[in-house]
Amino acid sequence: MHPSISFTLSYDFERIQFLDVLVYRNSMNGVETSVYTKPTDRNQILHFYSNHPPDTKNSIPISQLMRVDKIVSNTEERKIANNGTQQTGRKNTDSANKRIPFLSEFSNSSDSIGKVLRRHWHILSKAYPQIGEFVAPPVMSYRRGKTIGGMVTSSEVKTQFKRRDAFLGRRKLGMYPCLGCVQCSHVIKGETFIHPSTGEKISLRGHFTCVSKYVIYALTCPCGFIYIGETTQMVKSRISQHKSSINLGNMRLPVSKHFLEAGHGADQLKYMVLEGIPPLKFGGNRELKLKQREVWWIHRLKTLAPSGLNRDYDLYLFL
Repeated sequence: MHPSISFTLSYDFERIQFLDVLVYRNSMNGVETSVYTKPTDRNQILHFYSNHPPDTKNSIPISQLMRVDKIVSNTEERKIANNGTQQTGRKNTDSANKRIPFLSEFSNSSDSIGKVLRRHWHILSKAYPQIGEFVAPPVMSYRRGKTIGGMVTSSEVKTQFKRRDAFLGRRKLGMYPCLGCVQCSHVIKGETFIHPSTGEKISLRGHFTCVSKYVIYALTCPCGFIYIGETTQMVKSRISQHKSSINLGNMRLPVSKHFLEAGHGADQLKYMVLEGIPPLKFGGNRELKLKQREVWWIHRLKTLAPSGLNRDYDLYLFL
């Protein structure tokens, strides 16, 4: 250890401090808390005539008294804070002032609207004297009205996602192999998904590959059954997990159980991405939206057992 580094040890059987809180044992062997001040504290004071913002200077007494009120557990010591607030002469106006706010968009006619309300407010106060909110006129509150700049400018932050293309040119809609993984041979390539049992054709609305994330996929077997799944990882990783469960003889999962009972091999598995969930605007829950769309596709393609390989779905996702 470097000679300039040193440690100190302090202990006490009656009290212990942590940050600005002092925990001590009182005369009744109970535990109480108080404000702790370090011996090296110089107690620097901000002069009221300094150039700091007025709100900063006015908030210091309030914040310090709130700190004392929260930390100090002894009611006698806490009276210091109570006396301080009483000497300021401030009154609690929360219960006395029951004026309701009248909120509207600010415009050229806002001043006229306020005058009309104040002029005729006595009608409400006389008609309903038992309602305290109608005694005094309302407080006029305004929110910013529509402006030309607000209508032509988007308020949301747009993030551009860079995509790596294997080929030059315009992206085609549909599902295509990434040409770089072992799951490419299992991809159902094309712009439409054809239901193996009913022959229904569903056009895809996005460009998907083996490395697509946050997607709903359809997995098919040689029998014509469909399993609908969702994944937040690359879809090739999820397909690899399905194949692994089949090869390991896992009878607990619906896909591997059906493949094993029907005598199918993992190499006969085929899949296609049906839909992708992009990042939601305004910070929505992308994973919840993904699971909700999975339920929609299960209902859309009727893949619940015995018509398909899905065991069930959770309706609580829509609550």
